[in-house]
This record gives sequence, structure tokens and C-alpha cells, in this order.
Amino acid sequence: MREYFQYDPTGDYLNPQLLGLHLVDGNYFPVAANTLPDSTVSLPSEVLGLELRLEAGKLRFYDLARNQTLLTHEEEAAARQAAEEKGQRLAAKLRELNIDPDSL
Repeated sequence: MREYFQYDPTGDYLNPQLLGLHLVDGNYFPVAANTLPDSTVSLPSEVLGLELRLEAGKLRFYDLARNQTLLTHEEEAAARQAAEEKGQRLAAKLRELNIDPDSL
């Protein structure tokens, strides 16, 4: 493994809660952590092309190229559900206007 990360969500076993190691010439060395202005701890992952961030005690993945935090499974499911509900409302409104949404 070129990189190895450990995260302790409760903080009972690791201090700090998020640690990273990267492989150099057969040995693992610590990944330098950055602390952002809002106190978020950030560790870059070259393998993933992302940052692992500890935000208010929660592990998040951040995409620097897109300048956005990746959604958790729960957030993605909620966003998909909201989009489906919006689509259904829009289709119903089109039908009220005598427009067949399937013909568009």
C-alpha cells in the first residue's frame, strides 16, 4: 500500500483522531496534516486525489479539483430522493398544463 490512513471516530484510541502514512523507499512516513482556518484537519491523499478532512469530529472526503466535499452515502441518497420528488412535482405541473412530460 502506498498510503495508509487511520481514523478513530470516538477519539478513544488515536490522538489525533486522523492519521496518515505514505510509503517511501519501503518505509512509512507520516502524512503532514494541515489545519484549515476553521480548525478542520486535512490530510492529502495522492492515491485518491482527495483530501481526508476531519470536520467537527467526522471524516469527510474533499475534492480539491472540484472544490467540494463529497457527499456521504446518506447525503447522496437524500439528494437523489429530493431530485426524484422535484421531478415528480414538475411532471405533475406539466400535466396540469396539458403537457405530456414523456413527450419532451
